[in-house]
Amino acid sequence: MVSETIRVRVRFSEVDPIRMVWHGNYVKYMEDAREAFGRHWGLSYRLIFDSGYYAPVYDMHLRYFATSTVDDELDHHRFMVAQAWSENMFQLRNNKSQRWRAGSEGGDNTALHHTFRRVGNI
Repeated sequence: MVSETIRVRVRFSEVDPIRMVWHGNYVKYMEDAREAFGRHWGLSYRLIFDSGYYAPVYDMHLRYFATSTVDDELDHHRFMVAQAWSENMFQLRNNKSQRWRAGSEGGDNTALHHTFRRVGNI
């Protein structure tokens, strides 16, 4: 299995009035991991576009298990499933263990994200 992990510190501008990361920012974090994965494994967006292809997301599933707030460090782990580069799995973990929900469905994950992309010619 090929994978890549990045660490991101939650910024003040990414939290909502109740001091939790706004839910839409998790997708942005996970796209950052996808771009890092692409650079690491030679599948950058630039290469895809310059080769005359595109790969839009056509299906996305995101499940939240715990919260994150300002200055939390999040590890974003991106990996390919079943050697199909169009199917992407992400795990997001908060490195402050006291925020993890022990015994929850997500284990020690803050969020899990699953996307599918269709590949086509431009």
